[in-house]
Amino acid sequence: SGTIQENNLWGKGYHVSAQGMVSGRRTAYDASFFNPRVNDSLYSFGLDVYHWKDDYYDYDKRTTGVGPRIGHPIGEYSYLMAGYRLEFYKLYDFDDDASELIKRYEGNRIASVASLRFSRSNVNRQRPTDGTSFYILGEYGGGILSGDDDFIKTTAEFQAYKKITDTQVAHIRVKGAALFTNGEDEVPVYERFWMGGMESVRGYSSRDIVPRDPETGDRLGGTRMAFANIEYIWNFNQDLGLNLVPFFDIGFNVDTDHEYDVYDEIKKSFGMELRWRSPMGDLRFC
Repeated sequence: SGTIQENNLWGKGYHVSAQGMVSGRRTAYDASFFNPRVNDSLYSFGLDVYHWKDDYYDYDKRTTGVGPRIGHPIGEYSYLMAGYRLEFYKLYDFDDDASELIKRYEGNRIASVASLRFSRSNVNRQRPTDGTSFYILGEYGGGILSGDDDFIKTTAEFQAYKKITDTQVAHIRVKGAALFTNGEDEVPVYERFWMGGMESVRGYSSRDIVPRDPETGDRLGGTRMAFANIEYIWNFNQDLGLNLVPFFDIGFNVDTDHEYDVYDEIKKSFGMELRWRSPMGDLRFC
């Protein structure tokens, strides 16, 4: 991966960046522009342009999109942002035994999605030691916005930090999301939730916690999910930015289109993570 960015373009405070990433499962190119003070007002404006290629377990997806957004602060710690994304994408190269639910989306499609996000945070971003952060995001796809994907999605996340000593901090993160139909069509399989890995329940592979087609066993993605991370962060070498983090994770991911018992779907893990704020960026080993 590589990134180039400028946070004060032409001395006007514009944030501009371009980045690229190539991995075994994803190739992504992104460019973004952000003006935090439009005409010296409190309104902000941003624009993202991107091209992604994702290798899912049962198919490949190629996406080209553009996403403008506007925002405005609410008080000292809160922020409201409205956005829109228009995506042109294609699903292809399906496995022979892929679920029929997935194969329905073969070919070229268009996504037209509006979003509204409210966030509040009084946490120090450089090295969080105290405070809380929260956001709630609502997305509306299809319907009156046209496009091929009809869905409504809500996501909320809460985090809290509590300083124990100068080098030790307790941290909890709770996140939940729900996906609903928007009309008579079922929700798109690629808007569903996939869990597992460093950003949800550690100890499981990426996208490993996911409902499956009861007939074929193929991964379909969930329509309801929630997880919690409980951590004790010990900054044992401040000069090198080294942190040792014992953790406990718990979460579930279910598909309401099929029968399930949420207690049977709960996954748990505990372990130790090493974090290093390196010259190349933040690195995590679990």
